[in-house]
Amino acid sequence: MLLRYWATFRPRATPLAVQLPPITVLVCFHNEALVLPDLLCTLAQLDYPDFQVLLVDDRSSDEGGQQAQEWAQSVPVPVQVLAISETPPGWSPRKWALAEGLKAVTTHWVVLTDADCRVPANWLTHFAEAMDPQADILLGSGAYQVGGGLLGQAIAYDTLHTATLYMAAAHCHMPYMGVGRSMAIDLRKVDAQSLLARCRHIASGSDDLLVQYHPHPMRVIPCPLAQSVSIAPVTWREWIARKSRHMGAAFAYKPRYKWLLAGYELAPLALAGSLLVVSSPLLWAVCLAWLVAFLLKCRGLILANKYLKMSNAPLRLCLLDIFQYFYTAVYSLCNLSPSGASWQKRTPPIAKQKTAPS
Repeated sequence: MLLRYWATFRPRATPLAVQLPPITVLVCFHNEALVLPDLLCTLAQLDYPDFQVLLVDDRSSDEGGQQAQEWAQSVPVPVQVLAISETPPGWSPRKWALAEGLKAVTTHWVVLTDADCRVPANWLTHFAEAMDPQADILLGSGAYQVGGGLLGQAIAYDTLHTATLYMAAAHCHMPYMGVGRSMAIDLRKVDAQSLLARCRHIASGSDDLLVQYHPHPMRVIPCPLAQSVSIAPVTWREWIARKSRHMGAAFAYKPRYKWLLAGYELAPLALAGSLLVVSSPLLWAVCLAWLVAFLLKCRGLILANKYLKMSNAPLRLCLLDIFQYFYTAVYSLCNLSPSGASWQKRTPPIAKQKTAPS
């Protein structure tokens, strides 16, 4: 899989389809009045010729629902606002909102994003470039605007590493996750509503479990340049809480993906630990194996960083890769049981920050 880091992010030209398919952009939100206007502004500036927007207001008590209604009347793009008044027993509010939104979609292709995101004008065009007849799900990337200091560097590395890993896994025909901030689904082939019903009680992980719970072999194609941008947490507590909420869905992963990710994370530590027990003739072989794996991984991250036009320095990426093992252990220990949170609490946007992919 390490070699797939290179395959995922190598430059390649993809011709745009002659006939661009109609697309629905689906956004579910709950009390997002602080950030929703920024997303709506960028959606209005999309250069894609044939798209519509479906906004699902899940019981918002702030001005978010009113903002959506006013925006729908002020733009030339077809917009539908769907208001949800209650969540049925046994359903996570976020999953119910998404399921109701998918039920109202009228196009074959739907693209998901979140209310705290902003998208570039060519966002849908990047997705359209990969919409071939064999594609079932297209995995975009989500970016964070990060601040300075160690927290900003940790978030920048973690999001880049996560994006590279799940896209490399998709290249290896082992798709295990995506990001709901930037993901396209062909509803002709993926019964997303039924898949959500299977995991309706799980608070988080709608994107991951949609990818994993599909009952038939499907083709999941990475689209790294179809990238959205959101505001990163500004404190360690907020970041660990967000990671813990995302990790809450990991308990529902299929066993093979649990083993895959556990093996990926533990393999370097196992190699390092073997230095304490192997005999002298094998010591150099173990050190060489660890060094080759580390350099291959760093090479893949550097290529991904360049492909996505990020500003991380190569040496910093290599150092943060070592730090990541300790960092992962901390937030894993903070999340030994599934999180009950569904919608995250919103903090005011922070301006003038750097961008890191996810």
